[in-house]
Amino acid sequence: MRTTVRNAVAGLAVVAATALLTGCGADDKIAEKSVEKAIEDSASDNGEDVDVDIDDDKVTITGEDGTVTWGGTERPKSLPEDFPLPDGEITYAMDGPDGAMVTMDVDDAEEAFDDALAELELDGWKRVSVTESGTAKVAMLQGESESESVMMTADSEAGNISFIVSIGS
Repeated sequence: MRTTVRNAVAGLAVVAATALLTGCGADDKIAEKSVEKAIEDSASDNGEDVDVDIDDDKVTITGEDGTVTWGGTERPKSLPEDFPLPDGEITYAMDGPDGAMVTMDVDDAEEAFDDALAELELDGWKRVSVTESGTAKVAMLQGESESESVMMTADSEAGNISFIVSIGS
């Protein structure tokens, strides 16, 4: 999918999914199907052929470049098996052909951040930057190629840590 179409469809999917997943009632399945069709039609208007499936807390869009899934609490399949995640509960995940995102609740976000940063650096990821502001920390790391990167954030007040991992294409 072209980047602009992919972004438009992704944005529409996330907004639609959020609206759907916060509601409840007998009309949920009808609403899900309507939103799925609207996203598919929008992509088709832009020359893209996609299939959309909204199921409980997940939105999956499949197109010619692969499948992207938003939501759920499982470790993304595209995240390398040896990618270090701290002990904690995955509260949100995104899985796609070019990378993954994971948000986790952890006991000590600052410690989890520092430990993950150290482990990633030991695994060969190069630190680009680390910034702190209040209770938040953000790190950028670069892999062996320009298409491999990690953005890691932690909020010690909220007790969570997030990873956005680009594995390239």
